[in-house]
Amino acid sequence: MNDLMQAERAVLDGAASLPEYICAASESAVGAFAALETEYWKSVRDAHKNGKKLVAYSGPVPNELLFAADCVPLNLDMLPAVIATGKTLTAELLRDVETHVSQNLCGCNKLILGALRHGSIEIDALVRAPISCQSVSSALNLLQGELTVPVYTFHTPTKRSERNIEYMVNEVRELADFLGELTGAKPQLETLRRLMNSNNRAKLLLDDCAKLRAGEPCPMSSHMTELGRLYAALGATGALETPLEAEIEYCRCRAEKGDSPCKNGEKHRAYVLQSPLWCLGELTRWLEEKYDIVTVCDGLGYEYGGLYESAESMEECFAELSKSLFTTPALHGGAQNGMSVLERAVITVERYKPDVLFFLGDRWCRQSWGLSKMLSDTLQERCGRAPFFTDVDGIDPAYKDLDQIKAQLSEYIEAVVLGK
Repeated sequence: MNDLMQAERAVLDGAASLPEYICAASESAVGAFAALETEYWKSVRDAHKNGKKLVAYSGPVPNELLFAADCVPLNLDMLPAVIATGKTLTAELLRDVETHVSQNLCGCNKLILGALRHGSIEIDALVRAPISCQSVSSALNLLQGELTVPVYTFHTPTKRSERNIEYMVNEVRELADFLGELTGAKPQLETLRRLMNSNNRAKLLLDDCAKLRAGEPCPMSSHMTELGRLYAALGATGALETPLEAEIEYCRCRAEKGDSPCKNGEKHRAYVLQSPLWCLGELTRWLEEKYDIVTVCDGLGYEYGGLYESAESMEECFAELSKSLFTTPALHGGAQNGMSVLERAVITVERYKPDVLFFLGDRWCRQSWGLSKMLSDTLQERCGRAPFFTDVDGIDPAYKDLDQIKAQLSEYIEAVVLGK
């Protein structure tokens, strides 16, 4: 039994907490970005030990305010990917939830509920901002009904407009007051400005990464794409800047030499439109090693909605932060307006020029499957490309394991892409 399996067993036996398992799972990964994720989860695990409030949040909450109030923000959207490394633990948490709630929730939201129902993640407050996903809304409503901690809920209008942005400024201001009462440390202008500027720098560095990935051959390894989820939690902290700068410099050198992460050189380029969180890294590395297919973009890409423009006063900060409430988080890309999803897919294909498209759709995500026919037709009509579709469970390998997914992809690649 390896260390990760032992950590998983300790949680199941009640000898360890879920945050302890999450830290062990993140430590089992490699690379500078994996180390950053480990540090993030350690801060969550040790929040109370360090005298800080642990504030869970979901949706496009401007977490700069949470950091500025000296909280430790727990991004609920990040929980499923890291917990799902423990197959038995995942199955147990899902089983617990499925005995109490509707089967209509997607696996990701069931796992978030299961993690918080487990009882070993003790949050001090919940902040929620809506997205257009009924599963998320249902899960948060169920969670809120069970919590005994204070909850702040944004009431964001569906349509982004100047008037609606102005309307949301009051709610951002109310969140600052809510956090001030919770922690006794109301957000201060200098701290908030520093966090917003750090977020801007992270956005620009991620833009540089995107430009590099569009190069031919792509110099950046496929596994980098799955770490886009870290931006939502760490973009404002400045923690991403040094490793992103180092990765960009390294990849620029590779680009000048025409090098590829594929050992035999880049033969094909893949765009993974939807993907299983629990094995995306393994799949993309396998595609590189076996077929010399580099993944140039995937479903965990980020969309930040624009840079913060003005932060000279608290009111200007609130106005800028209110804009972020209208940007759907990367991990909920399928919850956007249907036409936006289609347009983004077309732009991605035009920009990155993939010749292989995979849609590994979560079997529970009604919205993404509802778009699948329109997506296929649009990409075929406008780009001359149609995705290969298969269903997976986004976080539970018991439905379809890695070998089964690889077998399906291999059959398609060898029959269609390679023409064997």
